[in-house]
Amino acid sequence: ISFTASSSNIGGLVGINYGNINNCFATGDMDGLYFGGGLVGRNEGQIEKCYSTGTVSGSAVGGLVGNNWHGYIYDCYATDNVQGDMDGGFAGGLVGSNQYGNIFRSYSTGKVAGFHAGGLLGAEDYGNDYHCFWDVDKSQISIACGYSYYGYSGITGKSTEDMKKDIASKKSEAKLNERLQKITIVNDIIDVGNDT
Repeated sequence: ISFTASSSNIGGLVGINYGNINNCFATGDMDGLYFGGGLVGRNEGQIEKCYSTGTVSGSAVGGLVGNNWHGYIYDCYATDNVQGDMDGGFAGGLVGSNQYGNIFRSYSTGKVAGFHAGGLLGAEDYGNDYHCFWDVDKSQISIACGYSYYGYSGITGKSTEDMKKDIASKKSEAKLNERLQKITIVNDIIDVGNDT
């Protein structure tokens, strides 16, 4: 997709999410957004195992989500280049503004710039972040969050090389867990067969 917007809460896939979004992605270029995201404009639900690529620009924007309002984000990533307005806007590699939201095991790798710009978050307002990281080299920004109302933690800046190692390790771990789950299912079937 590619478009210029003139309203708020715009996303590459969904404008406002109140439900669950799983295993989805969006690619494209979006401009002129307020609370705009590469995947979701405003998240009040749950997003899991999703990603976005492309470019996002506007006054309060994030690579994946523009505004995470009491929402949950699990195991997601964004490679979008994010450009926030230079006259007071928020720009985050993953989320533009995390307000009372929770983000788990997610990361961003795109270039980020703006007045309040952060490698992962444009702004943090009573949000929580767990085991999240961003690519310091590609983002060309050394801080995790552009503006924090009450502080933040759980976000680590990493080099591109370290990011590649971590992502490869997580993929290997996921494959191992999938194999172990299949083995468990097969053993359960065998046990049921032996019981009959």
